[in-house]
Amino acid sequence: MSVLTGLGRLHDFVTRAGAVAAALCLGAIGLLYFSEVLSRYFFHAPTSWTAAVSIYLMLVVTMLMLPFLTMQNDHVAVSMNDYFPVAVARCLTITTIAASALVCLASTYITYEEMARTYARGIRTTDTLFIPKWWLMGFIVYGLASTTIHFARQFRASIAARPVQETARA
Repeated sequence: MSVLTGLGRLHDFVTRAGAVAAALCLGAIGLLYFSEVLSRYFFHAPTSWTAAVSIYLMLVVTMLMLPFLTMQNDHVAVSMNDYFPVAVARCLTITTIAASALVCLASTYITYEEMARTYARGIRTTDTLFIPKWWLMGFIVYGLASTTIHFARQFRASIAARPVQETARA
């Protein structure tokens, strides 16, 4: 097993673990809203923090699921195979994957720089919890970086794949 294969398997494991954590966070969001309804309407004691925590968890769910969906090829995609000749569709697919990887890489860099700035300045959220903003931005950086790696792996695999011969269309 090569080093890249081992790192790829480790990355897939971390991505799957993130998807499980995202599912747990989604369940926690449901429980938080349920508890908020109970406390507000039955005990007449609304909480001030459940909305903020739920919003943070939505961010976590999104950023932990993004790499998983990319890994599974479940992200938004437009199949060009039915509209173009095989060679053209393959070229467009490779170009699209490369562009996606580059956009995610640039987004990761920009978000990391912003996260470092918020850490250095000690910037906090403006809601009821006042937590450090970099805690939240760390999930965005992870989600974008991991997605970049998945796109790069898909790019490598699509380059290495043998082109399918175009069959005669009836």
